[in-house]
Amino acid sequence: MAVLYIAYLMLLSNDTHYARNRAYLIISLSLSLLLPLVRLNLAPSSGLAAFQGEIAAWVDLGTITVTPANNTSAWFYGNIPLVIYLTGIIFSLLLTLFYIIKIYGIIRKGRVKGSNKIYTDFNNISGFSAFGYIFLSTNLDSAEEAKIEEHEQQHINHNHFSDLVFMKIIQIIFWFNPFVYLYSRSVKAIHEYQADAKMIDGGENPLSYTRLILNQVFRTKLFTLQNAFANKTLIKKRIIMMTKQTTRSVAGLKLLLILPLAGLLFFAFSCSQEDTNPVYEESKIETEKAAPVHN
Repeated sequence: MAVLYIAYLMLLSNDTHYARNRAYLIISLSLSLLLPLVRLNLAPSSGLAAFQGEIAAWVDLGTITVTPANNTSAWFYGNIPLVIYLTGIIFSLLLTLFYIIKIYGIIRKGRVKGSNKIYTDFNNISGFSAFGYIFLSTNLDSAEEAKIEEHEQQHINHNHFSDLVFMKIIQIIFWFNPFVYLYSRSVKAIHEYQADAKMIDGGENPLSYTRLILNQVFRTKLFTLQNAFANKTLIKKRIIMMTKQTTRSVAGLKLLLILPLAGLLFFAFSCSQEDTNPVYEESKIETEKAAPVHN
């Protein structure tokens, strides 16, 4: 996960091919979770086995020692990492459910009949989208509301919320892994770049649009499961990406540089040498037992 994310930062993160970058983040994260589950045994005499041995030597996964427990107390102290892990999952899951319930409470309270717009009276929320709804502050004027609504509709049109749900599930399971949160942050950034680009392509003036973002950012509080119009940590990068020249199509060839890297990771984590020595020794012992003994 770390290697594939660093490759993204170095090769792709500054490109304007947002759909490609979005796909890379989701696919590479999925591969980082699935590749270690694939097991491929290689014959010891094969060149691939020797190559795998050299690659695996770069990555020391260490060993895991399992100690049998005699009682409940011994089990608990012997499995403290497992207890901490499960506690983190439960806490993350409960926190996510809290936000979902909170959002559905807003939906029931402010839903406009026959529309996907939800009006809220929170002063610290300008606009966001979740579950196919657009949430708008009642404190916006008509011009601000129209632009923010259009921006959030772009999130819905591109089905960005499904990415957030996927990322949230991964965060719940792998809450201890910092790269999961870095992936999530980058996915949310891509969502904003993509929505901003659609707004500019649709004729929105970049200067007035930037002013709107700056006006809203300082009064926005974010949930964890949403696309939000104004995110303080993304403002500078969003403005840079909006004013950046479109990346040339040839830049997509940089993906070809990542394919060998993915292959190396596959050999390191998923391939192992097939060990036939135990079978040979067992057969040898059985043969010796069966052989007649002559004095």
